[in-house]
Amino acid sequence: MDMKNKTRSWLKVPGTDCAIPLTVIDGSSEGKSVLISAGVHSRECVGIEASRRLAQRLDPEKICGQVVIAHSCNYTGFVSHSDDMVPGDGKNLNKCFPGDRAGSVSERIAACITERLISECDCAVDLHSGGGHEFLVPHAYFQCTAARDVVAASIAMAAHANMKYAVGADGVSGLYSSAALAGKPAVLVERGQCGLWTEEESEQAVTDAKNILRFAGVLRDGVAPVRYPQEVTERAFYETAPATGCWYPVKRPGEHITAGECVGAIRDVYGELLAEIRAKIDGVVLFETSSLAIRRDEPMIAYGVL
Repeated sequence: MDMKNKTRSWLKVPGTDCAIPLTVIDGSSEGKSVLISAGVHSRECVGIEASRRLAQRLDPEKICGQVVIAHSCNYTGFVSHSDDMVPGDGKNLNKCFPGDRAGSVSERIAACITERLISECDCAVDLHSGGGHEFLVPHAYFQCTAARDVVAASIAMAAHANMKYAVGADGVSGLYSSAALAGKPAVLVERGQCGLWTEEESEQAVTDAKNILRFAGVLRDGVAPVRYPQEVTERAFYETAPATGCWYPVKRPGEHITAGECVGAIRDVYGELLAEIRAKIDGVVLFETSSLAIRRDEPMIAYGVL
């Protein structure tokens, strides 16, 4: 490790024309290596902007260990205004981990991140937000089927992001899931919505990341880490649209629901009812599709199970 150094570089993805912009901050003493990633989904701009600000503000003199910031994992999608898919193959990068170095473009990007970044870190923070058609309440995910000590450490990391809910998820294909299943505590932090970013949300994402770094003992700037009270939900429950038409939700992210309660309806363009959506569980709405139009089998609404 080069002590007290901040470097910028592009991590080239073998076998593709893609590269990932990185900032690596080597601290003044040995310690953990923390990966902070953003832009796995190219329209989730809060994390991308927050990663830039964080890289500029972190002082190597106050870092014990190393911080690796991957500013935009799907960079070609980001600069081409992609709908959160990787332009080379139209795949969702978040569903391609741990990747395949001989696979499609998305699979090669995932493999590169897995082999070059995840394998070298001690823990990971993946910054996300609502994409182009997604309302959400700020919340964090942890991989709930990882080793028990990894789950506990991930929940503790999540508690240092200023949001009300930490949600267990059993997916195995996300960046944070790959890290957790490899034995690295990891969280996915959701803040922001509809593909937009604001000063307030970007600054809060920076605050979250710095607070997690303090908790990890990597950022030592004289500020004590803050642990926030959170509701830990046992798992997430996702619903896709049963029909194509117009989507009329009656609940908003952050609102509690009870099993059997109506959470929305899908109607055709003439107003005829196609489907009434009723909650299958007691929980809290985490995110929902924000657009009027919705297609069959598209994501519609998700809950944290309470």
